[in-house]
Amino acid sequence: MKDKFLVAMNQMLDRWKDVEEKRAIGDKEATLLPRLISLTLKHEDYVIITTVDGGLTSSPTACFHQDASLRVRTAIGDDNGVGIDTHHAFAPSQSIDGLKQKMDKMLDKSYKEALADYFGHHRTISRCQGRWLFKKLSLEKPVSYKEKEKQFNLDTERLSLWIEQAAKLLQNLKEVETSEVESELRRENRRLVRFERVDGKELRSNIFTSQLWGEVKFAVKMRDASGRLIPYTGRLASVNFKDFTRENILAAAERLAKTVKEMTGAKVQESDSYRAVLLPRALGVRLHEAFVGHKLSGKYIYERKATTFTPEKIGKKILPLFITIWDDPTLLGGFGSYKFDEEGVLAQKTLIVENGVLKTFLHDRVSAGREGIKSNGKSRSEKTREPEPRVTNLIVESSKSYSIDELIKMMTEDLKKNGEEYGLLIEGGGGDVYVETPEHREYPLTIYRIYTDGRREPVTSVNIYQEAYESLKNIVAVGKKKEVSYGFCGAESGDIPIQMVCPAAYVKGVEVETIGGEIPRERLLEKLELEEGDYYDDKDDDD
Repeated sequence: MKDKFLVAMNQMLDRWKDVEEKRAIGDKEATLLPRLISLTLKHEDYVIITTVDGGLTSSPTACFHQDASLRVRTAIGDDNGVGIDTHHAFAPSQSIDGLKQKMDKMLDKSYKEALADYFGHHRTISRCQGRWLFKKLSLEKPVSYKEKEKQFNLDTERLSLWIEQAAKLLQNLKEVETSEVESELRRENRRLVRFERVDGKELRSNIFTSQLWGEVKFAVKMRDASGRLIPYTGRLASVNFKDFTRENILAAAERLAKTVKEMTGAKVQESDSYRAVLLPRALGVRLHEAFVGHKLSGKYIYERKATTFTPEKIGKKILPLFITIWDDPTLLGGFGSYKFDEEGVLAQKTLIVENGVLKTFLHDRVSAGREGIKSNGKSRSEKTREPEPRVTNLIVESSKSYSIDELIKMMTEDLKKNGEEYGLLIEGGGGDVYVETPEHREYPLTIYRIYTDGRREPVTSVNIYQEAYESLKNIVAVGKKKEVSYGFCGAESGDIPIQMVCPAAYVKGVEVETIGGEIPRERLLEKLELEEGDYYDDKDDDD
């Protein structure tokens, strides 16, 4: 049976592919036809379960949601370049007639805006020549691909019960002031059709993909020694819904509870520059924020928004010679994996850094087209927002590696040589970046002082502020054992799932700054303790 949505989308391509505009360019009349028309329709089924301070704020029987969104992209121009426009909006989820009406209106608007963009480039280039200005699309093969739809069967009542149990476990910790637990599990069915006119030929692509992903996020706040509320977080993430069992959910909550207990009574760390060993997730965050996550986006580079790593840096050393970095959306079971990107380009494992040397950027068809190369399949977005080149599964390799104990020993030896009292052991957290500047921030989950005599002491309440090149050049050595961590990366194109496969690293300098701000008043009465209730009995479960 034919897919009714793909049929309707192809009908709209047929309706619009030969619409022409005649315009005067100088003393000549030009006939302009669409070079590309792309339609993307996403149907999403998702379950969101939320708790605040140990209690459910979502209904176990009404936490299932559905929506559909549509993206239209049009490119109009000539061999010199094209004008491009992208529109996105929510769409009728089941009505084919309603969907056709929506596509037709959006295509009309997108066609006009792409035409205006094309002539806008002509006006600009008449004043200033340069590859930075006129857009081109990389040449890519047409694709016909359809995979089996993933099943989306969840017992939301049972899952809600497990989430609430985990939430109560955290809220009942005497050190915790407030807590939130949120579970979000999704299925995304994506249909993409693309018409393209290349060298007088008409090319057509039809793609259907079905993807699952989910996460449970844990967040608590507890007071540091100065009385400020400091957040601590945890996550359980997977593309396999069978991983979201009661045992795994409670184990993830227990890990965060252990962190809370370890950080109880921790001193507030002073602002300064310190030697540090970054544990695997912390190294992943650093490389993501300082380097691969946004500053290597071809979109930002060729729009001159990101100038930290310019095209002139390709082929030059930017990391220690022993480090190699891959971005791999083909990784089996990867949280950031996919078959085709948002432009219908096949996902590709991409060598970003080889032996310390920058090899390429993250490309979509526009940034690759400006360089006259193929896209490396990194165009991504949340729902049907306008996509851009984004990171997927970041993999860090090293030709020279050490155990964690050896990295700490290196650090303590350097501390003694330089008369420094202690270094830091840093794990987890998140970060953000200023694309227009070299700066970025990291938000560690846990920090320990490592003294030269081997003592460890938990400290808290700092963020890390660093510049990109300083962050990369400060890496002295990396560890042997890699660990997998998961997260979501935010940008103009939305929040997308990513994965990091990284070892630990010894770095000779991190700039930490004590968190400031107002100190909330203490509670007048002791916190209420929640009744945990009876745990769900799994002994009769078939699975």
